[in-house]
Amino acid sequence: RAGRWAQADGVHFVAAPEDPQAYARDLYGMLRTLDRAQVARILIEKLPDTVEWIAVNDRLGRAAAAFEAQG
Repeated sequence: RAGRWAQADGVHFVAAPEDPQAYARDLYGMLRTLDRAQVARILIEKLPDTVEWIAVNDRLGRAAAAFEAQG
């Protein structure tokens, strides 16, 4: 999944759980960790567009909106 980005200077790849429940559980912690590290940009691989991932996609959208409001 990391492809060429994992090798780019200043780019750090963080593996996230592939299970929607685990992803949802870990999401805010991962984002807080990245925020504390003062990263300039966070890119997130598009999540599946299935029923199992609806809540995670919603959480991610809310987190992105909150981050933009702070920025």
